[in-house]
Amino acid sequence: MNSADWVTLIVSFALLVATALTAAATIVQARAAVAAKNQAEDARNESRAARDEAVKLSREANAAFIRQAEAQEEGNRLAREALPKPRAHWMVEQISKSRYRILNDGDLAFEDAVVSGSGESPGLIRADSDQPRTVLPGDFLTFYAIHVMGPDPVVRIEFRDPESGELTFLERTVL
Repeated sequence: MNSADWVTLIVSFALLVATALTAAATIVQARAAVAAKNQAEDARNESRAARDEAVKLSREANAAFIRQAEAQEEGNRLAREALPKPRAHWMVEQISKSRYRILNDGDLAFEDAVVSGSGESPGLIRADSDQPRTVLPGDFLTFYAIHVMGPDPVVRIEFRDPESGELTFLERTVL
C-alpha cells in the first residue's frame, strides 16, 4: 500500500468519523427539537386551558357584579321607601286679637299660595295680600279674621300642589 492509498484511507476514515459525528449531532438536535415541540404544545395547551378558565371566571365575576348591582338598586329602592314622606301641613296661629297667620308647618314649599275666606264662613276673612306667592316650610301668610256670632270662621288657602302641580286648596277653622 502506498502512501497515497494511506492518505485516501485516512481521509475517508476522517470523513466517516465526521459524518458519524454530524449524524449523531443531528439526531440529538432532532430529539431536542421534538422535545421543544412537545413542550411548546404542552405550554400552548396549558395556555388555552388558562385562557378558558380566565374567560369562565370573568363571566362568573360579571354575573356576580350584575347580581350585586341589582341588589344595590333594590336596597336603594327599599331605603327610599323607608324614608319618611315629606308632609304637607298648614296651621293657623293667632298673632293678636283679630290678626292671624297660616303657617306652612310641613316639609314642602307651596307655590302660588293665597289666603281667602271660605264661601261658607260666617266671619269675615281678609288677607294682607291677594297676590299669590311661594310659601317655604316655616313661612306663613297673614290675614285678619273677625268673628261675629255662630260657628268659628274658616280660612281658605289655595296653593299649587308640589307633586301634581295642580292648583288646590284646603280650609282651616280660625279659633
